Amino acid sequence: MTMARAHLAVGPDGLKLLGFLASLGALIALTKVWPERVVRLSWTMPRSGLGAGSWRSVFHADPSVTEDEIVEALFTYLTDQRSLEVLEGLEQNLGVSGRDLREHVARFWEERRDRRAADLLAALMADAGADQKVRPSPLRALTGASQMHFVDTVRALSDSSRLSREHVVRALFRPWTYEDTRFTMRWDDVDFRSHALRARDPARDPVHPIRTEWGANRLAFEALALFTMTWSAETVGFRAQEVRWPLWAPPTSADVIRSLLAHPALFRPEDEWRELHALGVTIVASARRFSGEGGKGVYFSPARVVWVGGEVVG
Repeated sequence: MTMARAHLAVGPDGLKLLGFLASLGALIALTKVWPERVVRLSWTMPRSGLGAGSWRSVFHADPSVTEDEIVEALFTYLTDQRSLEVLEGLEQNLGVSGRDLREHVARFWEERRDRRAADLLAALMADAGADQKVRPSPLRALTGASQMHFVDTVRALSDSSRLSREHVVRALFRPWTYEDTRFTMRWDDVDFRSHALRARDPARDPVHPIRTEWGANRLAFEALALFTMTWSAETVGFRAQEVRWPLWAPPTSADVIRSLLAHPALFRPEDEWRELHALGVTIVASARRFSGEGGKGVYFSPARVVWVGGEVVG
């Protein structure tokens, strides 16, 4: 079996929020399960073949691995229920008090000493005061509308009787065909379908259900650990209802990407973006978070490019 240091992922599109998060989540998971390897992520736009014409992620591993080894490692990790122990005891849509959150963090840290779990909790919610509800991450798009709950959906997407190795293959190494239904974290712009001109609520339409990619959604959940919130509920990568993310050319580790996501130049005036260019960033993309009709649910708009190769777009 041929070994390779770099693997092109032709599924995720870096100019879709779900594509970016799924690639980032795969990197984080591989970094965790292969501590003996150096795993990095870069972005490229193939000129021909599968994935051509869009920004695609490339996974680099040293020592080398095969595509099958990547898939097996990710599937084993994503379906290991121990990876979700940090969610035990949390309200379905993260509606807990600050006091409850602190007790949960202290108890879990005492029992597990798991840095990944601590990072994930710090990204999922911000403590707004002992007796106040926490402020959930702006990336928590599931609120209970249409009976879709955040914790339940993550668990459903981690169930090995539902999520298969093929879902992981399709999420990364095959063009997305949207063969799955119902379980989505709502980070894909295709998740929103207006009810205004439809006879049925699109979220509950049995004839034309919303279609998605389970593997990509489950991988994307792992990326949340890099979008840390502060006590004042400011979130890495966000300003108000806008999220921005970079794409970069050099193979880059998860720790360096953490710094890129938090780089203040992402939201600075255009003349300061040369700092990002010097760090190997080639694209800055943006999407807006918005509420569904009647205030039900949270969705993300199609992404737009705000900066490319040192030049402002639009």
